[in-house]
Amino acid sequence: MNSNDSLLESIFDVLREGVIVVQEDGEILLANRTALALLGLGESYGPGHPAGSISAGDIVILVNSALGADDGGLTPRDLSVIGISAESKIMPGDALVAIGVYNGPPGSAVFANRSQPSAEPLSVDRLWPGKDGMTHKLSARLQSTDKKAVITVDNERFDFDYRISIAHMVICDPETLAVKFYQTLGYTARGESAKSILTGNEFRAKEPGMPSMEIVGEKLWKICPEGLDSSDIIRVFSGEVPHIGPKEGFINGIPLRYAVTPINYDGISHKLVCVLLTDVVEVKELEEKIDGIASYASLLRMKLGKSPSAHPAFSRILGRSESIRHCISLCEKIAPTKCNVLLVGESGTGKGVFARAIHQASPRNKGPFVVMNCAATPPSLMESELFGYTPPSLTGVLRGPKKGKIHQASGGTLFLDEIAELDLACQAKLLHVIEEGTVGSYGSHSDSKVDVRIIAATNRNLSELVKRGYFREDLYYRLNVFSVEIPPLRERPEDIIELVETYLQTFSAMYDKRLRITEDCLHALLSYSWPGNVRELENVLERAAVLTDDGIIDLSYMPPVIQADDFSGIVEIPTVFPLTLEEARKDAERNAILQAIRYCNGNHTKAMKILKIGRTTFYQKLKELNLTPELQMPTDVSGILDVK
Repeated sequence: MNSNDSLLESIFDVLREGVIVVQEDGEILLANRTALALLGLGESYGPGHPAGSISAGDIVILVNSALGADDGGLTPRDLSVIGISAESKIMPGDALVAIGVYNGPPGSAVFANRSQPSAEPLSVDRLWPGKDGMTHKLSARLQSTDKKAVITVDNERFDFDYRISIAHMVICDPETLAVKFYQTLGYTARGESAKSILTGNEFRAKEPGMPSMEIVGEKLWKICPEGLDSSDIIRVFSGEVPHIGPKEGFINGIPLRYAVTPINYDGISHKLVCVLLTDVVEVKELEEKIDGIASYASLLRMKLGKSPSAHPAFSRILGRSESIRHCISLCEKIAPTKCNVLLVGESGTGKGVFARAIHQASPRNKGPFVVMNCAATPPSLMESELFGYTPPSLTGVLRGPKKGKIHQASGGTLFLDEIAELDLACQAKLLHVIEEGTVGSYGSHSDSKVDVRIIAATNRNLSELVKRGYFREDLYYRLNVFSVEIPPLRERPEDIIELVETYLQTFSAMYDKRLRITEDCLHALLSYSWPGNVRELENVLERAAVLTDDGIIDLSYMPPVIQADDFSGIVEIPTVFPLTLEEARKDAERNAILQAIRYCNGNHTKAMKILKIGRTTFYQKLKELNLTPELQMPTDVSGILDVK
């Protein structure tokens, strides 16, 4: 290396941006220190260890913030290799901490898991008798709020700070408790994901103070298998575009902004491009929440477990029940990935709303969201509608080619509703699209490249249809990469109150009425089984909103099947109908007092404590707001009636 080359490298190494120089075949010619650090391939830390692989009997300590998200695709079934039984009820997306033995017997591992974000640490401990006659303490701990995974072996800590998601792992020799392997940032580039290690692949040596991996001479696609679009670099090399970016993505699970630009210099005979990398989090902080940051920041909070609140895209999905929040949590986790999704649920449960939210919360949200209802499409038109149509080259044929739904959705998401109604011939072609990424239109003899994510939905049992030969088994497994079962409304009656409240607010503004609902009517809505689910509830309330003259919705406006025994009184639902400030204050106070009294089953003393007001003020408010002092909810509905 001459002095000019040394000077150039020294200049590159002081830059705040990561710089990677790549030649046309993808080989990396130069990478500065910042690029290595951003990709997690900078200087190794910790005690170090030689290269090797896992062996039967080795102790495995695992901390995984979201199973399947950043661990090479670990599934609950894969966990059997460390002694976690198949009956453990661990689900994809769960946070998990575990201590087990490689190839140990089923049920021998100790573990803890959860599906909902929590500020409480998730941890397990295990005492291990060593051959040295001493008892060793092992522990695994996930601290979501601090974004930290901590594994300890006796007094030696292996901390891993993360930003998005993490699959931290330490492997120990069962006899000496010596650490054979510990995970560090950059494990995707090194090919050391948790799944890769647990399936027997070799891991690299770590030497403190030395780069964990040398990437000069390696192919860029190998170092950055996730998040960096190779087609971007090819387009710059070919001259199709002068440059790419800046674009944002999760490169190897790390949030980075990247740009690709050609290097034009007369002194070189071959083409080169420069890939510039920047820490997205750092950029976002400097930009102070400019337009477009909300979606990314919310995604970051969700993945870090800092807030149980949903991504903004999921705000249209109403409900606070555990089952619906679990569905939203799962969809938030899978939205930023590339995997196909299968939504299962009865008609009217909101599968289309979930599908659109997944698209809007994904990196494809700038692309199209195309919907095709397979049940509403005539069988004779199914193939041309989905895959497109190319007319034969005959004289007099004026009709040009027609793009199918798949072509229309390229760069975005295709939502196939009622996928079970797709005929077998179209199923075979759809499988080809998923596997090959190409599609051939009806009448065409060539395929074209497409980039589309598929979200399918059904209200039928696809596995049963597979057994009966009505649905292809290979397509079923391709679509069912991640399945979300949306619960029917009858299984989450606690959500009916929020749904009623929201719909009445909407219809109050729509029909210029101040809508309220009587208690007997609300009780009837809570008692009804809702075979048509959320869609049926919305339609019933809109019909009632149209029919009522005074804004009060009672049982007389309900369909006969919903009508139930009469209960007196009116339950106020907050509305968006224009109010004076004084009316708004009284409405808010009235609802707060009613809610407190009902929550306490009519016990005024307890209600006062919740409201943090004295006895005199309490009874003054009852009089001022025309509330009956004896007001309390009937016992059979007080547990679920929670009007805000």
